[in-house]
Amino acid sequence: MKLIKLTSALLLLLICGNCFSQQKTFSIPETENKIHFYVSALAHDSMQGRETGTEGMMKAARFITAQMKSIALQPVKGNDGYC
Repeated sequence: MKLIKLTSALLLLLICGNCFSQQKTFSIPETENKIHFYVSALAHDSMQGRETGTEGMMKAARFITAQMKSIALQPVKGNDGYC
């Protein structure tokens, strides 16, 4: 459940980040490519289904954490990580 919330939040942030950026143009193909990349990575067989408590879930969590760090998203105050 926590992973679903994190995934949803990541996708929402990435989509909204593009909407509110200071760029004057909005590139739908670029956004579609990003969404396709994230969904494909999380749905890939290497994630092993992402069932709670499995290595696949941990791989997905590390992927999401890496993506959040790549856009300089900071953890919530008082929390030492993204999960």
